[in-house]
Amino acid sequence: MSSAFPDNIRLMNDIVTFHTIINDAKQLTDSLPTAEWSLAEHKLVWKVPYTFDGSGTLTATLSTLNINDNNQVKENGINSTEHVSDLITSSPVHVQFLGENALFSSIDFEFACRGYRVSLLKKKICS
Repeated sequence: MSSAFPDNIRLMNDIVTFHTIINDAKQLTDSLPTAEWSLAEHKLVWKVPYTFDGSGTLTATLSTLNINDNNQVKENGINSTEHVSDLITSSPVHVQFLGENALFSSIDFEFACRGYRVSLLKKKICS
């Protein structure tokens, strides 16, 4: 099975981890694989660049880093003395996975903490 992912994000043959960091809720600074961030919509889009032959697992992590006036980095906005930014830990974020040329027989979601939900799952067929 070939993969378009770099080796450092492939854990096993059937498990792939997505990781994205957004600085000050405005700018996407680091993402594996490449992602697109829309500040106005609070929308994050990852494109799944390959298909599995069989079953697989995608794990996604989104981190927000806020920088306070002393240039100290605090992850996920825990420090109450930081300036207010557009995206905080309780802000809704719309995350989208795009799988082109992929065949899915079923998709299961498991969320690591409260507050997450699946609001819409779409299938688009193009020829």
